[in-house]
Amino acid sequence: MEYGFCRIHNSTYPCHNCIYRFPKVLHTCSGRGRFKNVRGGFFVSKIVVLLLFYSVFIIEVLGGAVMPEIESIQFDKSFYHPGESVTLQVKVKGEDLEKFSMTVEVMDLEKVILEKAYPLSSSLTIKFPAPSKYPSGYGIDLYLRNKKSKNIVSRNSRSFDVLEHWIEMPRYGFLTDFSPGRISPEMTMEFLTQYHINSLQYYDWMYNYGKLVYPGKGDQYTDAWSRTHLISKNMLRRLIEAGHKKNIYSLAYVPIYAATKEIYKKHPDWALYQFVNETWKPVEFENKLIIMAPDNKGWSSFLIDECKKAIKEIGFDGIHLDQYGYPKDNVSTKIVGKEYKPYTTSKGFVRFIDKLKSSISPQVVFFNCVDNWPGKIVQSESEEDVVYIEPWESCNTYNDMYNMIMKAKKYSNNKPIILAAYIKHFFENSIFYSNALILSSGAHRLELGEYDLLLDGPYFPGDAYPMDDNFMGKMLAYYDFSVRYEQLFYSNTFKIIDLQNQISSKFPLSNYPEPKKIWLNVRKDTKSRITMFNLVNFLNINYSFWRNWQPEPEKVNDFTLEISGQLAKSLKGYSFYFASADGNLRMIPISAIHNGEIITLKLPFLEYWSTIFAIPKSN
Repeated sequence: MEYGFCRIHNSTYPCHNCIYRFPKVLHTCSGRGRFKNVRGGFFVSKIVVLLLFYSVFIIEVLGGAVMPEIESIQFDKSFYHPGESVTLQVKVKGEDLEKFSMTVEVMDLEKVILEKAYPLSSSLTIKFPAPSKYPSGYGIDLYLRNKKSKNIVSRNSRSFDVLEHWIEMPRYGFLTDFSPGRISPEMTMEFLTQYHINSLQYYDWMYNYGKLVYPGKGDQYTDAWSRTHLISKNMLRRLIEAGHKKNIYSLAYVPIYAATKEIYKKHPDWALYQFVNETWKPVEFENKLIIMAPDNKGWSSFLIDECKKAIKEIGFDGIHLDQYGYPKDNVSTKIVGKEYKPYTTSKGFVRFIDKLKSSISPQVVFFNCVDNWPGKIVQSESEEDVVYIEPWESCNTYNDMYNMIMKAKKYSNNKPIILAAYIKHFFENSIFYSNALILSSGAHRLELGEYDLLLDGPYFPGDAYPMDDNFMGKMLAYYDFSVRYEQLFYSNTFKIIDLQNQISSKFPLSNYPEPKKIWLNVRKDTKSRITMFNLVNFLNINYSFWRNWQPEPEKVNDFTLEISGQLAKSLKGYSFYFASADGNLRMIPISAIHNGEIITLKLPFLEYWSTIFAIPKSN
């Protein structure tokens, strides 16, 4: 029998007791109780035979009623602290619900660690204590079964994680609207919770450059850059409070060295200078702001006091420091006594970051490495809590992006990595190629924030756009996938395994991301001894520029990998599992054929990103 594709399972592989056992010539299951022809014209006689053959099954399972379907699973928190209760709100639609039951399984990788059955209704609240192991991701799989036949008629999978502190796994978002009439803070945080966003950058919230907190009477003021966007201090506090209820934390955006010309006139000795037209002039930004020496004692004390005031008066949980990518080291000067001395900007950044961190700890500090500058110095020497990079000219290809992530991990001793990698919102395929690379490499991407908006450029208030439900649904699966297996994707105890002709396939494979090949990244976690085979499908792209438009991937079904050499020897006594961000969140076992020194694995499919997990049977 030839099986159809089921979006409930997102797999062409048959599952026991599932209604998509109908032959492919008859239907494909949409996951929403709708069937459609996937082969095209076929003979009426074949339809008649098939309908007769399955008539009993149709009567039993469908019963002439609308099939029950798990419509949604909503979490109450973006993540859970140890000891917290996990609460899910589950919506089910359909008829004759009393004829069905729901089973809930909580997964730790391939293992079921909690299983419970519930009587079915259109709305269910499911509670259970958060698992004790952290930091770690978990899966949750819900099944609807016909009580009589025990057949599965609907399923849905989500994920959650348990963290001691959100900084262990920062999934970063953004906010730009702080006006009194903005979309409800509660609705915004509910939206972000479902994507597991646990931290937010409040972009351009401040009253002025240098003078952050509004000093005037009343609640409202306008934004520092254009003075056109209305901001309410009360709304800032409401957003922060609504976030805390969902375990979402808020960071104040603060330019590290930008001051108004009024501040400069009072303190010219704080500024950086360049020799222009036979005279010393302060370094400017957009003919609007003056660039200060970040570690100047007067400036750093002034700005850090403002940061502390923002935390105390508004309620922020940390500071997100920004810079403009210049002046580079030793191209500007600072005033020392009566002399102008060459200034090493990167060292000034490090000294400010460390001074701020010591002043506001335990609150967190982020710093934007614009175009990965000054990457190594800040990442290896400063006390910043994460590595945040906004890639520009130095990072153009997928391989550039991968190397940037891996070097940042090395320099920072495995601090969390966040990329503000801007891709035009209408280049949807390009977004998923990049997300597959970033997430599978153990980094995060800034892209979600304001309700139902996707970021696609550096000026957040003007570069965020609404996306359709199909796109956002696929995005949700990517976030769920990375969260479910985060203890492996983001492990600090892994080593990369060089393929060295140890893995072959009829499709071209590569050790690094490149066009017309499948990128196969093999990593072994030395602590758990689990080996991961991350496959990202670049077969259909002609060039490697991640910002540009890319075509849809050439989906590959039922292909094999042959593993040989030392890698095959190291995997004896292992079980193999398959999962995918593109529809198969839960691990499913796959057979491994051992033929001498060769292991052959058959993968169900590869769209953008799929993963094979080799897990020791002793685990």
